[in-house]
Amino acid sequence: MIVGDPFSRPLLAVLDENPGHWDLSSLVMIISSGAMWSEPVKERLLAHHPAMILADAFSSSEASAWHVRLGRRASAKTASFTLGPTSRC
Repeated sequence: MIVGDPFSRPLLAVLDENPGHWDLSSLVMIISSGAMWSEPVKERLLAHHPAMILADAFSSSEASAWHVRLGRRASAKTASFTLGPTSRC
């Protein structure tokens, strides 16, 4: 689990500078919580490992419920979440 773009950008800088240096084939999923991934960052991550699942998680320390949006290359867009009928603001 990482914090979206703020953690992904330094990771991508290293991956981009050293293409093919690390075997990422065993990496199945990265979850982002605390900050959203932007579409360009997701696309860059998937360029290094297209089969990887990128999951956007939305929750708070006060809530027990999590909302997760999973996506692969076809859905690298920035996630969006909608309040459910029992949600209160």
